[in-house]
Amino acid sequence: MTGDVKYKDISGPNGSPDGVINSYDRAHVGSPIPDYTMGFNMGLNYKKWDFTLFIEGVYGNEVYWQAAHDIEGFYRAFNMTTRVYDDRWTGAGTSNEQPRVSWSGAANNKKPSTRFLFDASYIRMKNVNIGYTINDIGKKKTIIKSLRIYLSAQNLFTLTKYPGLDPEMQTSDNAIGEGDLAKGIDWGTYPMARVFTIGVNMSF
Repeated sequence: MTGDVKYKDISGPNGSPDGVINSYDRAHVGSPIPDYTMGFNMGLNYKKWDFTLFIEGVYGNEVYWQAAHDIEGFYRAFNMTTRVYDDRWTGAGTSNEQPRVSWSGAANNKKPSTRFLFDASYIRMKNVNIGYTINDIGKKKTIIKSLRIYLSAQNLFTLTKYPGLDPEMQTSDNAIGEGDLAKGIDWGTYPMARVFTIGVNMSF
């Protein structure tokens, strides 16, 4: 029906497209395993200052955004996102990104498909640390020989096109039993926290 999701007719009983969308049109698409994994470490020291950072990233993997599949439709009694409500198809000339909102569409326009499969490549500033060390405290007749004050940040920023909460998604309890496929299904688990730490190292 006009406004519904359009699925690709891939095959049929005879191995050729037959104009019917059914189980013959299923296909293997995407992989949760990255084509490339990268990491970059750097450390600098200047006089009493020290600086380290760690950047990591992956490229070429896909994640199925199950959380969006669950909340962006009417097949379950959930709220929908404003992304769907504001951009839904409402008539000729309107959105070609989101289908019409309907209880009667085929599977309520929510059949598992590449509609919810996204590139999960990312680059993340995993850790950055800056510190300042005072070494001459012992000259002042204290029990502390040196003192280092530092500031660190974890998961400071992430560059990605993935629309979910976190491309480095964690396996949810909902995915138990999915085996290796669980790595590629995002059920909306809590994203990696951004953590800031101020600390002091002392030598006696």
